[in-house]
Amino acid sequence: MTVSSVQLYKILEKRIGGDEAQALAEYVHEEVQEQLENSKTVLATKEDMRNLLLSTKEDMQNLLLSTKEDNKTLELQMTQFATKKDFQKLEVQLAQFATKDDLQKLELKVSGNINGLEVKMAQFEARITRWMFIFWAGQIGVLIAVLKLFFKN
Repeated sequence: MTVSSVQLYKILEKRIGGDEAQALAEYVHEEVQEQLENSKTVLATKEDMRNLLLSTKEDMQNLLLSTKEDNKTLELQMTQFATKKDFQKLEVQLAQFATKDDLQKLELKVSGNINGLEVKMAQFEARITRWMFIFWAGQIGVLIAVLKLFFKN
């Protein structure tokens, strides 16, 4: 059962008089309004709940986006790490490198080839010198012949 301000005034007017009933009714009305305002600030309204729901959804979307970005970054970082296959490939490649014995054998072959080249170069130098001497002698002969012809006339 609810009592309105008018009904309260009529009930009180009969018992305590008109002015006092009006003052008491106004006081009760103001107290009820004040309690109602206090309740509004303490209790959540539908609008407050809707705003909270929207902000929660927005926060969840932001969290989802940042999680996806973090996953992409993590995937990129994971591609930089070596796997078992990478190590197996590296072992195969290492097996293809030369050992110290291989290098010593190669050094002996190279030194033998260098010695052979030195001999061939010495022989070539001797042939070149011989041909140069023949060319110089021929030039001198031609020069003497030209000078004899020139001074005879």
